[in-house]
Amino acid sequence: MTTVGTFGGGATVTLTAKGTKVADVISDVGRLSRLVPKSAQAQLGESLKPIVSIIRQSSPGFKSGLNAISKSDGNLGKEYAKAYVKYSKGGHTQQAKYIEKLVGAPKHTPTPELLNTAVSKHLDISQRIDSVVPKKFEDQVTRGIRKQIDLGGGKKINTKSEDVFSIHPSQKTADHRYSIGGPEGNSALYATIGKDSKTLDLIKSETKVGSLNELHLETRVIPLERVLDLTDSEVLRKLNINAGDLIEDSYLQTQVIGDVARSKGFQGIIFPSAQGSGINLMWFN
Repeated sequence: MTTVGTFGGGATVTLTAKGTKVADVISDVGRLSRLVPKSAQAQLGESLKPIVSIIRQSSPGFKSGLNAISKSDGNLGKEYAKAYVKYSKGGHTQQAKYIEKLVGAPKHTPTPELLNTAVSKHLDISQRIDSVVPKKFEDQVTRGIRKQIDLGGGKKINTKSEDVFSIHPSQKTADHRYSIGGPEGNSALYATIGKDSKTLDLIKSETKVGSLNELHLETRVIPLERVLDLTDSEVLRKLNINAGDLIEDSYLQTQVIGDVARSKGFQGIIFPSAQGSGINLMWFN
């Protein structure tokens, strides 16, 4: 518990820090906004009631994620909440929604510095992407899934060949290079363009299996009208993206690209594989 101060009438306002729930924070901040004179609120930088209102109206996934983060690191949860309020109040709706998805994803806890960098990049690409002409795509792609999927907690499921191009519930919350996991994220399917032996070698590498016999493999023609082609150097120039950024171990920047692309009406993304010389396609569900 952190005492903020004693104000008029002798009221002492205490805010919960580490280990709190979002609902508790909202309750404390709401109490603070009622007890603290407006002159004192001004000294804190802004009225507190709008902040409470903004967080209350956020998505369930964001609140749940913020709860989880605040329990382990109260200061980090505070920084995420501040960033969300900042972009919401500034009218940057897509950036606020991006923060909702990021905080709602179970694997994401970037530092405040990385979060601010990612959201700034999101805003920059959102403005630049309007100059990119979507590409039509219609070609063969090959996709492989494990014949047995480990769901964790000792749970495993067996898959069938007809599952290869369908969406399993676990994929809707899975974290991938251009799609954010979690309940507020963007589910998508990923495949490799082509069907030759090099394609199969790439799929083996990307799925991290010892043998292709561990996979169900299917090839299908995928037609898409609006695709972002990140193998085009002119597109990268327009977006101010370096080719090396697309194959980094961290997914933070590529997920920014994916989130902006979807919000701008792109159906999918063509991108270089981070595991080899092949080209992949992802498309949103």
